[in-house]
Amino acid sequence: MLHRSTSVAQNGAQWHRARHGATSWPSDAAAGAGGGKRSRLKSRATITAAVLALAVVYSFAIFNAGMQAAQHTEAQGGILPGKRHRKLEHNGGAQLQTQQAVLAAAKEEVQQQLQQVQQQQLQGATGVEQQQQQQGQDSANELNVQLGIATDPGEQQQQPQQEQGQQPQDKQPLPSPPSQESDQAESKLAAAEDAAGSGEEEAQGTAGAVAEDAASGSEQNDAAGGTQGAAAVAPAAASGPARAAGQQSDNSTAGELESGGSGRRKSPYQRALENCQTLACLKEAAKQKRYRGQFLFPHFLIIGWQKCATTSLFHHLKDHPAVLTPSEKEPEFFSYDCQYDPEACPLEMQKEYIEETLHLNRVLRHNTYRLAFEGSTHYAREGVRMAKGLRRVFPWVKLIASMREPISRYLSMLGHNLDKNTYTCLRKHDLFECLELELPWNNYTAPFMAWLEAYPPEQIMLLQYESLTAPEYEKQHLQAVKTFLGLDPALPASAELPHSNTRAARLGQEPEGWTMERWQYERLVEIVRPDAQSIANIVTQYGFGDGQVWMANWEAAWQANLDACGPDGKCTIH
Repeated sequence: MLHRSTSVAQNGAQWHRARHGATSWPSDAAAGAGGGKRSRLKSRATITAAVLALAVVYSFAIFNAGMQAAQHTEAQGGILPGKRHRKLEHNGGAQLQTQQAVLAAAKEEVQQQLQQVQQQQLQGATGVEQQQQQQGQDSANELNVQLGIATDPGEQQQQPQQEQGQQPQDKQPLPSPPSQESDQAESKLAAAEDAAGSGEEEAQGTAGAVAEDAASGSEQNDAAGGTQGAAAVAPAAASGPARAAGQQSDNSTAGELESGGSGRRKSPYQRALENCQTLACLKEAAKQKRYRGQFLFPHFLIIGWQKCATTSLFHHLKDHPAVLTPSEKEPEFFSYDCQYDPEACPLEMQKEYIEETLHLNRVLRHNTYRLAFEGSTHYAREGVRMAKGLRRVFPWVKLIASMREPISRYLSMLGHNLDKNTYTCLRKHDLFECLELELPWNNYTAPFMAWLEAYPPEQIMLLQYESLTAPEYEKQHLQAVKTFLGLDPALPASAELPHSNTRAARLGQEPEGWTMERWQYERLVEIVRPDAQSIANIVTQYGFGDGQVWMANWEAAWQANLDACGPDGKCTIH
């Protein structure tokens, strides 16, 4: 017979009680035995828990002590582990502190010496600027006395308004070589920094920036006297209020440009210029920020006229260390390739002009701190056709024009063509007939006024051949040209104008001159005099110099030829 049973668990023992059975509960002895076993298990659990708790507390204490030691070590700038290090610290701590103190004192002393040297350089640069300015002023006053030119100081305060969107050029500071004292001080500072293990590159960079500012500071006031001297030399130089306005414009622009001529980072203008292959790209790039001393590309053009010492001026300027020479002196890009329409130049020719003629890659290698230019003499005479278009393409460019007494200029051009066996009027007519036919339309006023209508006067420099080539004024004129362009007027070392592309050089001797009747020459003077007087008036009106002195120079040239005529009325014209 099966019985349903109930299972009861008590003290770990299993007991069964049948519904109808007589099985009883455990006895007292059995119960006592079970209680002892439970006590031992509880004791063991308690001991284990206590040991674990002590281990945790001890570990936390060790961890906390280690963290405090690490914080203390970091605050003290040293290490603080075992006995060996504590012993070394105990024995050599005083000596280490002494060495560190000596090193810090040496570093501070070297920094003070470097600051003194840099201050001396800055003071020296300022002194040189003042001396150059005073010398230029003295030269100007002397030339004013010689030529009888009155210069109104009040006029130089005028500054024409610049056309909207135009970016005037800034000056280029030419870096001066660092002095020996500065080099030694920087070397000492570098050694001290290296020994101390702190910021050598940063210290040298700061010192270099100060030295560079000292070198570049001399440029801003380089040749105020040179500009004044240009005004004194008269028609030939860029002078008067227009020249002064141009100088002020350049200086103000330099202040507005980003400071950062160290070249360590490319300027926004330089980055924009890197990918340019068209004239339109050059114009857009010119709107970007430039560092002080960076030139726009191209910076200036010698536009003419022919046989007016433009080749000689070209060779003098190309020797300047801040000037990059084009592939040829007279590429005539806007004349031949663009047909006197700068806005209609073929794209492939634009790329060739930018890369191969003006050498954009060379300019970029110099971070645009060297300028590009060219000198095509057909540009000036075609001002009516191309001045406005060039203004829209290159609104920033500076222009240099040179004029010569009209009759002698045309005679020189005839001789040039005759020597090279190119087109000349002499193949069809005699000398007088050629001059009488061609001088009226080979005038200066109409094309030059077109340039003045397109460009502001402060972007144009007008030179007079007779004054530029005069030995007594040559140096002052060349300094005025370089000041107008933002170059160091003391460079290149040779202050003379090289005589290039002359007929005497081609013939190997001085030309004999042109034979003409006196009445014929007097007639030619009557033909060119109105145009000459018009240019003299422009010279005065636009501030290029003294128009009376300009006209007097040409009158003297005419009179010299008339004085060379013999009693029979035969003249030898030069």
